[in-house]
Amino acid sequence: VLLARAKAEYEGRRLEFQVLEANLAKHFRETLPKVTEKAVEDAVVRSPEWQEAKRRVIEAKQEVDLLSTLVQALETKRDLLMTYLSWKKELAKMNREIEF
Repeated sequence: VLLARAKAEYEGRRLEFQVLEANLAKHFRETLPKVTEKAVEDAVVRSPEWQEAKRRVIEAKQEVDLLSTLVQALETKRDLLMTYLSWKKELAKMNREIEF
């Protein structure tokens, strides 16, 4: 559940970032005289709003990555426990067969 929420948060932050980036680019194209696309990109990246939005996207992605790693570790532990229980069950079965 936490991972699903983190993924939704990340996607929302990414969308907000993309919209902000597009709006800033449009603003700079309209307000800067004789501007190149490179100059627009540079102005967008230097914008404090862009930098803050990018930080929020990075933080949201980090949360997704951490939770994904945790889920993977828990699944690995579950699989190891299931294998252990299976081996233990087989060993108990073999011991019962030897006793008779």
